[in-house]
Amino acid sequence: MSEVGKVGDFYVEGLMDLSAYALQRTEPGPDWDQFVEASPQGTVFVQSEFLHASGLRPSLWYCLKNKQIMGAAALVESADGTDCVHTGLLVYSGILFKPADPKQNAAQISSEQFRITSAVIRGLTEKYGQVEMAVHHSFTDLRPFLWHNYDTDGPHFDASIRYTSLIDLKGADGDTLQDNPVYLACNKSRRQDIRYALKAEIETTDGYQRELFETLYRQTFEAQGITVPEAELGAILSATDAMNASGRLRMYSAQTPGEDVGSIAVFGIDSKRAYYLYGANNPGLRSGYTGTAVLWSAFQSLAADGVNEIDLEGINSPKRGYFKLSFGGTITPYHILRLTNG
Repeated sequence: MSEVGKVGDFYVEGLMDLSAYALQRTEPGPDWDQFVEASPQGTVFVQSEFLHASGLRPSLWYCLKNKQIMGAAALVESADGTDCVHTGLLVYSGILFKPADPKQNAAQISSEQFRITSAVIRGLTEKYGQVEMAVHHSFTDLRPFLWHNYDTDGPHFDASIRYTSLIDLKGADGDTLQDNPVYLACNKSRRQDIRYALKAEIETTDGYQRELFETLYRQTFEAQGITVPEAELGAILSATDAMNASGRLRMYSAQTPGEDVGSIAVFGIDSKRAYYLYGANNPGLRSGYTGTAVLWSAFQSLAADGVNEIDLEGINSPKRGYFKLSFGGTITPYHILRLTNG
């Protein structure tokens, strides 16, 4: 394991001593996954199986303080290994903290996390010419990024804001709509579509249908005049295969009686929540309610299995944002950070 970033002061001379901190490179595997699972910022996107299946070149680091692991960083390297680049396949990446020490107060925790972030930035910018990452929405203190090379002409970080929607699933598996808090949180038109879907007796099944998903995924984009790159689709299918094999995947398919499957929704699951990964629709059946039914049934099924929250993973375009927010989630920001020479 290689180490980078063992110097003293950082930012303004004398302001912060980081001499006890260093980055140590690591590889995907059980130890890495254990850290990711425990970290509040850890998600399925930086678990080993997802990284391996995606075909990406992971850049994984532990942040050590006096040889004790305090945090980590999960990024993706360029093909030549000189840069770290953001890819949409990894919705969240970046810096992960170990669970907070219950013996520390809020000020101590925030101070320690600030130092970890600073040490990670220092180490990564020493190794790579370009650094990009999309930090998890629970990563909220961007100051070490914004203060990098503060009051100098050196490279700085730009922060681009993105949004996702988080849905609290508690009570979603209730039998009566009028007593169901998740149903009641939906807007008027979505509640109406849920009722119409139930009246139409749309059936939703839970099971991995790889070939059907691939077909509908292609058709979904072709209907918009978009051809999905084969490499991208291959990475998606490899990831769903791996997550299905490990039990981290749930795929739901909805169809009106007597018709073909109209909509598919794919979720990844960890110990914290479920993540909406991919959706696909049959373009010839868009007039029905399967798009609403597949998500509503998924919410109920996941809640029954003990999943407490869903991250709908992005509301960053008008149509997609409207549809997802119609289910009544909490608008939650996260950030993409890029090192620039400006």
